[in-house]
Amino acid sequence: MAKADFFSILTTAISRNRFTPYINNNPNNQSEAYGTYLWNIALCESLYPALNCLEISLRNSIHDAAVQEFGVDDWFKRHLHLNELEPLNKLANQMRQSRRMVGVNDLVANLTLGFWQSLFRSRYEQVLWPKLLEPVFPYWPKKQRTRRNTYARLDNIRRLRNRVFHHEPIWHWQDLQPRHALILETIGWISPAMLELTRLLDRFPSVYTGGTEPYRTGLDDIVQSWQLANG
Repeated sequence: MAKADFFSILTTAISRNRFTPYINNNPNNQSEAYGTYLWNIALCESLYPALNCLEISLRNSIHDAAVQEFGVDDWFKRHLHLNELEPLNKLANQMRQSRRMVGVNDLVANLTLGFWQSLFRSRYEQVLWPKLLEPVFPYWPKKQRTRRNTYARLDNIRRLRNRVFHHEPIWHWQDLQPRHALILETIGWISPAMLELTRLLDRFPSVYTGGTEPYRTGLDDIVQSWQLANG
C-alpha cells in the first residue's frame, strides 16, 4: 500500500477540516504537515501539568483567603454578583441531578478558571481585593500585585488553556514560551512548593525546543512499517 494511502486514511481519521491549517502551512511537504500536527498535540499535552497546577492552587488560595476573611465557607453567596452566582448555581443543580454531593469544597473544585478569573473584574475591586490580594498571592511583589494586573494575567492564561483543552492549534503562537513562563510565575506567587511540583512534571521546554523533527522521524518509521506490512 502506498504512502499516499496511509496519509489519506490518517487524514480521514483526523478530519480534513481540522487538518487543513497544517496542510496550508506545508503544502508541499505532507510529512512536515503531519509532524507539525503531532507536535501540536505534544505541546498541548506538555502544558497540562502547569495549567492544572495553576487552576488547583488558584481556586484553593482564593477560597481559603475568602473563608479566612469573611468567616464563612459559603462566602460567595453573600459577596458575589448575579453574573458569578448564576454559573455557581447551575453547577450545583447539575451536581444534584447526577446525585453527587454539593458541598462547598465540591463546588470549588468544579468551578472553571473563567469563573475564578471573573472575580478579578473591576466590580470586585472594593468587595474582595482590598484585603484578599496578599493572602491569595503572598509571594507576588507588592508593587505589581493589583487586581487589574491579576485579571490581565489570568485572561492570558485562560485563552491558552481553552485552546489547549479544545485541541486547537497553538504551535504557531510566537509567545508560547513567555506564556508558559507566565503560568509558572503565577503558580510560584501563590505557592513555591506547588511550583516545584509543577517543574517536576513539566515537559514543555523540551517538547517546544525539540520542534517537529522527532515526530516527522517517528512518522516516517511508521509509514515504512505500514508499507512493508501492507505490500
